[in-house]
This record gives sequence, C-alpha cells and structure tokens, in this order.
Amino acid sequence: MKAYPADTGGLSVFYEDITERKRAEEELQRAIQDLEQFAYSASHDLQEPLRNVAVYSQLLERKYQSKLDAQGEQFLANIVGGAKRMSSLLSDLLAYSRAGFCADEAVERTNSETILGHVLTDLANQIAESRAAVSRDALPLVFVRPSHLRQLLQT
Repeated sequence: MKAYPADTGGLSVFYEDITERKRAEEELQRAIQDLEQFAYSASHDLQEPLRNVAVYSQLLERKYQSKLDAQGEQFLANIVGGAKRMSSLLSDLLAYSRAGFCADEAVERTNSETILGHVLTDLANQIAESRAAVSRDALPLVFVRPSHLRQLLQT
C-alpha cells in the first residue's frame, strides 16, 4: 500500500495495486472449473466399464454359483461389493462436480418437504427394490440453493 500526502489540510491518499491478486484469482477460478470438468468427465466415463464388471460378475455368480466352492463365492461377492462401492463413489464424485456448475442459482427460501418429495419420487424404484422404509419428522423451510439440497438428500 502506498501513501501520497496531499498539499492541503493533511489529507492523504492511499492506494493498493490489486492487479496481480485479480490475475491470481482468475487463474484459480479457471483451475477450479478445469478440475470440476475433469471430475465430471472421469466419474461419468468410468461408470460404464464399472457397470460391465458388476453385470458380468453377477452373471457368473448366477450361472456358476452351484459349481463354486466357498472361496469362489467369496471372491465373486468381493468383486460385486467392490463394484457397488466404486459406483457409489463415482456417483458422489459426479454429484460433487455438478454442484459447482449451478453456482449462479440463487440461495432462496426453500421448502425441504417439497424437495424431499421430489427426491423420494426419483428414488421410488430403488426404495422399493431394496425394501427400504423412509421415515421423517416435519422438515423446515431453509435458505439454500434448491438443487444443492436435492443433491444432498439424494446421495
């Protein structure tokens, strides 16, 4: 910060050159966007081969289960479990990378009940297939980006 004393009445002028800081902030923003795009691409592109691993492992399990010993069954269970965990991690990475893309969306007063209703509708098949039960108390109005709350509830 530099100061220049003025000739009248002891008035001083202070200024700070923030050009370098602004340039660094712009570079950081570009790097963040690149990282978000990479995370999105990587998580999206890795889902397909992972689905193939899970599907073929399950086919092997169904077709050859009676011919496998306990160790073979355990190996297949480990493969299927690992594929499911990896799929969950990739889905979380995909959701995280998408969260940055809606930064222009405004924070607003949001009815949590309404958002949860949409999420439960979206997940109805998975809830039914897993025979899950969803219970809840009354949910509040919150100040949030609606899409962020939806992502939070959906993961």
